[in-house]
Amino acid sequence: MDGNTWLWLVIAAVVVVLVVLLVMTLMRKRRRQQEERRVEADRLRESATQGEGYVQQKEAAAREAREQAYAKRAEAEALEKRARDATEEARGHRDHVTDEYLEAEDIDPDGDGGRRR
Repeated sequence: MDGNTWLWLVIAAVVVVLVVLLVMTLMRKRRRQQEERRVEADRLRESATQGEGYVQQKEAAAREAREQAYAKRAEAEALEKRARDATEEARGHRDHVTDEYLEAEDIDPDGDGGRRR
């Protein structure tokens, strides 16, 4: 083998070593990034686990508020019905009382209604 061949062999060997080193470096970097992602994912899971109790408490409070609102709405509707019924009954009685006043006025000889006859 002549000197040129040896030179090309050395260059090829150096290139192979450089490629192997580059591949190893990239693999280490990838493993390090994956480990960092695992650590971050674990941290996020831990944070989510700690927040779960708070979320459950707020959900329970929301359910309770919703149930109270439903009960109050039903109570308010019942009170509105009572008020409408009482108003209607009062109007009926008012009409009856007014009719009695008018009748008394009509039959009273000393009242205005009696003089009109």
